[in-house]
Amino acid sequence: EVTSKVDSIYREVIKEDGLTLWAKKEKVRLSETKYLTRKELLNMFPSFKVVQKILEASKGEYLAPITTQKGIYLVEIIDKKPPRNLKFEEVKSKVKKDYLKDKGKELCENKAKKLIYGSRKNDFIENAKKEGFTIKVYDKIQRYKLSQNFSAFITQILFNKGNPGIIEKPVLEGNWIKVFYIKNITPSDKLPSSEDLKIIASYLIKEKREAFLNQWYKNLRDKAKIKIYSIFKQF
Repeated sequence: EVTSKVDSIYREVIKEDGLTLWAKKEKVRLSETKYLTRKELLNMFPSFKVVQKILEASKGEYLAPITTQKGIYLVEIIDKKPPRNLKFEEVKSKVKKDYLKDKGKELCENKAKKLIYGSRKNDFIENAKKEGFTIKVYDKIQRYKLSQNFSAFITQILFNKGNPGIIEKPVLEGNWIKVFYIKNITPSDKLPSSEDLKIIASYLIKEKREAFLNQWYKNLRDKAKIKIYSIFKQF
């Protein structure tokens, strides 16, 4: 019901060519944030892809509905500010901090890649211990219950892995670089319960729905542009 209502509102937003214009017409009060940094946006929308899309949007641009665990958001860029000019001492401190952070990240990534390369034939756990990695071993997890243990991003990576072995790319999550190794994949020895089937179905429906809505929203925007163009053409 909520999703249907949001879709209906978004169609009206497209007709008005703006979220604020629609809100003004419908006398709806919108929640306006302060200027947000990338880090603050990631706290609101824990998805690098979504945050990047917001940061790349132009002033006045509105985005297709964004679904999160907290709810569904309609976003419009009211204003954008370039980064302020920092004082020399701030720059000096920031550059040093960024350099150390980037250097540390580079070293960790190289270490992770070394582990991945060296573990293709040898024992993963032993290699990880030698390289000084923090090791966390999980008991057998059913594929559709991965989201109970991992973020949505990692869940998708693990869910799509069809065979045992190492995930061949390290995963950057927050301040951590993670390497995953799937020891074994076994078929279930029992039929899933009706509750399990509901979870599986909802997961698959969500995947299909997201793909459909992304295309649908794109088509709506394209049609809106075509309609506006044809009106101007009549004059």
